[in-house]
Amino acid sequence: MNWHHTITNWHKATRTHHEEDACVEIGVTHGVVGIRDTKHQIMPTTTRPVVIVSSSTFASFLDGVRS
Repeated sequence: MNWHHTITNWHKATRTHHEEDACVEIGVTHGVVGIRDTKHQIMPTTTRPVVIVSSSTFASFLDGVRS
């Protein structure tokens, strides 16, 4: 599945380092969250890596990061 087209609301994370080009983008659709590195945007979408996790797994991750 090509998640880059399935997830259409990609946005940069709020805590990002623009100066270092150390950004990740997050997108959500149908109970899943996609995570991708903005440095890979020059790659074709068919080969650009995307990490896909369930919305509940991502929520648990955020809870862990915040505590």
